Amino acid sequence: MKKFILGMISRGVGNIINISSIHAVQSRQRFGIYAATKGAMNAIGRAAAIDYADKGIRVNTIAPGLIMSDNMIQFVESYPKGTERDNIIKVMDEAQLLKPGKSEDVANAALYLASDMSNYVTGQVLMVDGGASITIRF
Repeated sequence: MKKFILGMISRGVGNIINISSIHAVQSRQRFGIYAATKGAMNAIGRAAAIDYADKGIRVNTIAPGLIMSDNMIQFVESYPKGTERDNIIKVMDEAQLLKPGKSEDVANAALYLASDMSNYVTGQVLMVDGGASITIRF
C-alpha cells in the first residue's frame, strides 16, 4: 500500500485489495505468528479505508480459506499414496461447508473488488472460505 498510495492520492482515485487469510479470524495450533500477521492485514485494511476514503481510495481485504493452490497440492502429494494421504484429504474436505477452493475463486473475488460493481464497498474483509468461518467442524 505504501508504494502505491501516493500515486492514488495524486490521481484522486484508487482501489487497494489486500490478501490475508481465514487464520485472521480463526486459526489452529502452531499458527500464532501467521494468524497475527493476517489479523494485522485485516486491521490495516480497515484503518486505511478510514484514512483514505476522502481521497477517493477504497481498501478491502480478501481472506481465503483452504485453497488448492500449487503449494497445497504439493503438500498433499508429499504424503505417500494410501491411508495417510486419504486422511489428509478427508480432513481438508471436512474443514469447510463447500469443497476446497481453487485459486480462481480468490481471483474472482479480487475481480469483483477491482470492478465498478464494488464501488460502494470499502473497509471490508471478504471471506472466500467455503463457509469455514461460519461453522464449527469437529
